[in-house]
Amino acid sequence: MEHELSEPLRKLCELTSKGKMDAAWESGIFSAEKALTGIYKVFVKFGSPQFIISRAGSIIQMYYKRIEISIAETTPKYVTLHITKFEKPDSYVEYRIGGWMTKALEISGCKNVKTLITKDIAKGDKVTEYVMSWT
Repeated sequence: MEHELSEPLRKLCELTSKGKMDAAWESGIFSAEKALTGIYKVFVKFGSPQFIISRAGSIIQMYYKRIEISIAETTPKYVTLHITKFEKPDSYVEYRIGGWMTKALEISGCKNVKTLITKDIAKGDKVTEYVMSWT
């Protein structure tokens, strides 16, 4: 059973990036821009990156049902985030979430944000792991 965004994201990637995950990532960036530059801009601008990421987990749970996200490790310029439960895991959706979190950190003022997905539930790992760093 697929997540309801799986097929639209897959088609978007096929049409715009020859099947690569780029368009799914960009979709997440677009979503964060729309969600976090309006009324929530103050919330994002004045929170620490760790606060933003911890709250991002709560926001993501509004969009994706039956998902559990936790911070595995954090320092002032680095965070590792895990999706530990995802009812309908899908790599396209996980990339969309990665793009969303990257843009959320940028909107909060972080520079040179780098996000890597180092593990993927949809590919058989126990968690999806996002390793994020910034300056």
